[in-house]
Amino acid sequence: MAYKHAQSFIDHITIIIKAGDGGHGCVSFATTRGGAKLGADGGHGGRGGDVWLVAKENLHSLSSLVNGQIYKAEDGKHGSSQKKKGAQGKDLKIALPLGCDIFDETTQTLLATLNHPNKELLIHKGGHGGLGNVAFLSATNQRPRNATQGKPGTQKRLRITLKLIAHVALAGFANAGKSTLLRALSRAKPEVGNYPFTTLTPQLGVMDHIHPDEHTQTHWIIADIPGLIKDSSQGKGLGHEFLRHLERTSLIALVIALDDAYTNKALSASNQQNHIEKTLKALRKEIYAYGDILKNIPKMLIITHMDKLSYRSQLHHITNALACCPYEYILVSAHSGEGIEDLKNQLHTQLLKLNTPTPKQQTTTATQETPRHLTEKEEQFLKDLIDISVKTTTKP
Repeated sequence: MAYKHAQSFIDHITIIIKAGDGGHGCVSFATTRGGAKLGADGGHGGRGGDVWLVAKENLHSLSSLVNGQIYKAEDGKHGSSQKKKGAQGKDLKIALPLGCDIFDETTQTLLATLNHPNKELLIHKGGHGGLGNVAFLSATNQRPRNATQGKPGTQKRLRITLKLIAHVALAGFANAGKSTLLRALSRAKPEVGNYPFTTLTPQLGVMDHIHPDEHTQTHWIIADIPGLIKDSSQGKGLGHEFLRHLERTSLIALVIALDDAYTNKALSASNQQNHIEKTLKALRKEIYAYGDILKNIPKMLIITHMDKLSYRSQLHHITNALACCPYEYILVSAHSGEGIEDLKNQLHTQLLKLNTPTPKQQTTTATQETPRHLTEKEEQFLKDLIDISVKTTTKP
């Protein structure tokens, strides 16, 4: 079942797109009821359909497309007698998820990035329709017998790479509890299990949150990235395949479990400090090895499986381990719910700093009047008024 689910998520694909061919022009002559031929009346061909790429918010995978398939817009219709122009071919609009990079496979150049909802990108225009023989009618040539064919629509081989756009990305080693955490933070229902690599594809969830100090609801998108392993940045395991989805997130949340990720057993107090320090160091190494682009993205640390602490006195081992942590951190338990609301508030606060201002701030800014610059006449009037007032006050 997990394998089938993994197959349904596709984040890179190559397709061939082709604009519609233009319709041919028509050679035709008007005739009388008796059959006598009159002047030329052949119509023009219709233009071929264009090919568009459209960004859609409700899509999160390229699974609706077939790798290597040709996607073609409709051809224009041929012209006909009585100067009838052929109908224009219907445009082809291909829906893609937000965050797609569009490359020309032949030249390996980046054509565009679809990062705005409902953004439409014209890839190819349809071929022009051919001219009917009516276009060649002249005073010296009343019966032209020539027409032109429609222009063929151009085609291009595209490579499409999806990089999910999310506000927060949960990144950590396998079985760190990321999927369970996503369930606790959002309405998403990813598969969870007590074995490594439960998550084989990125999962998205929406966190609806109202901060205690505010009265407006915000919606933040959270992505659960498949578990990393050692040398994921070098292509091992699943991590390298999906690390690209960290590139467009506003905040990377590093997730570390307090227990052994493979045995699911609680660690002794003496081992917890060493475990957190080593895991954090290894996580940073894998993410930084991927490239400079991930180094500049803000990060925070989430310690999960807090319910595995047998004694609260063990907390000082954890705080000692995090004394030199360069990020803000929080301890939570997705199973018991402890710390989840605090985590939501912390995520909300950080994301507001990184993204748009609060609606309250936007309203205040919008209602403020923009200062108007004075015209030259108004400036001169003020200068004259000042001169008059100065002369009046200095007069004996």
